[in-house]
Amino acid sequence: MPIQRHQLDSFASQKFADDTRVLAAQVDSNPIFNGSMLEEQVVTTSGTDVPHKLGRAWRGFLVINKTGAAVIYNQPSTDETKFIKLHSSSGTQTISLWVF
Repeated sequence: MPIQRHQLDSFASQKFADDTRVLAAQVDSNPIFNGSMLEEQVVTTSGTDVPHKLGRAWRGFLVINKTGAAVIYNQPSTDETKFIKLHSSSGTQTISLWVF
């Protein structure tokens, strides 16, 4: 969403508004903020296609919570615009993740 610019009365107010606009544009362009929280996803050693609902190919993920000490990793999915394929290094894990 484009940030609109408004003309303000004082230099200080205008500077603050301009700086805020620049900061908001930087935050808006950061891909990690355009993501989705996926909770209670069951991941196995053979791999699980998890639907991410981003409407585009995912760029990264962060594991927020998991039930064990296994490493969670990804491999290419059949359709990365719809799924992220996740594997557990040890047994079945229930995880929550942020995918962006």
